[in-house]
Formats: sequence, structure tokens, C-alpha cells
Amino acid sequence: MIVCEWLVETIVCKSDYSYCGYSFTIETISNSKKVVFDIAKLKTKEELKKSYRLSKYQRFVRLKESNRPRKAISNILNIPFWKLREYEEYYNGNTKPLTIKSYFHLQKFLTDEQIRRRYKIPRCEFNQFLKTVHFCSLPKFG
Repeated sequence: MIVCEWLVETIVCKSDYSYCGYSFTIETISNSKKVVFDIAKLKTKEELKKSYRLSKYQRFVRLKESNRPRKAISNILNIPFWKLREYEEYYNGNTKPLTIKSYFHLQKFLTDEQIRRRYKIPRCEFNQFLKTVHFCSLPKFG
């Protein structure tokens, strides 16, 4: 019985055109490259699942900072033009800032979705804001 040790490197091109590289040491009983590549593919998929998942707005920010044209960003993210404009307005700071105090005041008579639309905040950023609000409103024990 022969035990083979392989060093395999994989490179992944993500949908926002960024690259990730992984390196694995794989031990097999057989000398088959096909088996090694299948194991490497499975391990790469597991690593990608573990990695942090970016929202569309965060991917938009990365593409915007890399000076991509609007049409290219729209095609890469697969979003309509009105959504792209919403992201650009928020990115450029052309929207009213939402504070925790104003959120609690508006929450008395508006739903979260109405508040988000009034302040023109992308949904993923608004969800992060809500997590922050929830964390800040927890009672402090000390």
C-alpha cells in the first residue's frame, strides 16, 4: 500500500472579480490525480462557505473603489439601474443620516421598511443598523 502526500493549491475567481487562493495537503492511498482534485474541490467549497459573505452593497463599494464603470458594476452585481443609483447616492453621502434617536422616534408611527425608504438606505446596511440598535438597547450588567 502506497500513501501519497499531495500539496494542492486552488485559486477561486469570485463574482466581484476578486481572487482567493487556498493551499491544502492531501494524503491519499492511491496515486490518482482525479481523486486528489475532487478532494481539493470539496475542501475549497468548504473554505468558501466559511469565509465572510459580502452583501451586494459591500461588493458595490469594492467595485466603485476600483474605478469600474457604472454599466460594468450593474452587470457584475446583476442589479437594475435604479438600485445602482440608490447605492451611489448612499455611497456619496447624498442621503439623510439616520441616528438611533431619530429611529426610535420614527419607530412609533412607521414600520422599519418605511423608515429605510425615507432615509434611502440600502437594505443590507439598514439591517446592520438594526443589529447595532438592538445591541445598544440591551441592558448593561456590571
